[in-house]
Amino acid sequence: MSERSPNPPRLERWDRRMEAPLAVASVAYLAGYAVRILAHSHLSAGWLDVILVLTLTSWALFVVDYAVRLRLSGLGPLRFLRTHLLNTGS
Repeated sequence: MSERSPNPPRLERWDRRMEAPLAVASVAYLAGYAVRILAHSHLSAGWLDVILVLTLTSWALFVVDYAVRLRLSGLGPLRFLRTHLLNTGS
């Protein structure tokens, strides 16, 4: 039986490389969303725009990460979606 990991080495490197940036993006998204919702009436339009850019940038990073994982997985798009439902739904 093969000792080969089920994840390709490039995907494992990507996982390690993106762990911290995705954690930071997650916290930034949650903080930005909370401030935008809870303090909406207390912030100027400029600050609301900054928070919106922060939130959209976080989403962009999540989309790029998902696309790279899809590409590096070596699976077709439909098979990737079926085998990574949790990643797709989050």
